Amino acid sequence: SAEILGVQVTALSEMDREGELLVLAAERLANMNSASLSLVGQVASKEGNLVLLKQISDAALAFDPEDEETTELLAGLRWDALVRAGQQEAAVKDVLAAKVHESGGLISACFCRR
Repeated sequence: SAEILGVQVTALSEMDREGELLVLAAERLANMNSASLSLVGQVASKEGNLVLLKQISDAALAFDPEDEETTELLAGLRWDALVRAGQQEAAVKDVLAAKVHESGGLISACFCRR
């Protein structure tokens, strides 16, 4: 179930077992809830893994298309991943296209400050 999977994701995250977390994500991404997807997204962002972040964003939209908070968080993690991957210009372009200064929430504002 998504709840048990969430416990696994949280436990791996808390134990800093990111490699195992990414393996689990590769196998079970479509079964993860928003909280689990957010945790995996943080790991993917830290590694600059834009492909995985896209897969996570797609899975989050499939899980709950109305979840604006998770969508906003994953967008911010994408901007962070772009910077970590040495693509700062692309990150700035994405932020400007998102019009964070007009419509962004607190999560977006925090990522933009970075």
